[in-house]
Amino acid sequence: VGLVVISTWDNYLLVHFGGYRKMKWEVTLYVGGTVFKEEVRAVNREDAKETALARNPTARLIGINPIIGS
Repeated sequence: VGLVVISTWDNYLLVHFGGYRKMKWEVTLYVGGTVFKEEVRAVNREDAKETALARNPTARLIGINPIIGS
């Protein structure tokens, strides 16, 4: 039994012995004329989006990218 990586753009999952591990995501947001990046830990892209928007409820989502090697 070893490390298995399953990757798709919409759900980038790291599977370890049958369980999910959280990874880092860089979420780019826009609020009041300012663009900034928020680093969050989440299992997949949708969870990263929800976490970043929960932390910044008035923000607009610009982009989400996995931080590879985290």
